[in-house]
Amino acid sequence: MPPTTLPSSPSHNDHLKQIKVSIDADLALAFKNACIKRDLSMASVLTSFMSSYVKASLSKPHTPDYTTRRKRKAALLTIGEELQKIKDYEEDYRERIPDNLRASMTYERAEALVTLLDEIIDLLAEVW
Repeated sequence: MPPTTLPSSPSHNDHLKQIKVSIDADLALAFKNACIKRDLSMASVLTSFMSSYVKASLSKPHTPDYTTRRKRKAALLTIGEELQKIKDYEEDYRERIPDNLRASMTYERAEALVTLLDEIIDLLAEVW
């Protein structure tokens, strides 16, 4: 059996090869011999490979899928829920402002933000 080549870049197929190495005795022996031939420890090769694989997996940007109306609606509902949470926190903040500061800019801004968030949430609910 020819020596197994070591993965040069992380991919799904390389990951599958690594899994096969861990369960196939012949493949594991070929991998071990390839590591010995290159004067590398199996652990360092696997650690390096997994590190590269994870970095490559995490570096792919998450692109939301808005291709269907259902997915867009779900995304907007999630946004509405998050806006509701922010509004609730802002209401709590506004209610904790002492009475002697109720005429302050801080209170007015908090009140304006709560009103604006209410309007946005209502508009999102009307659309869907």
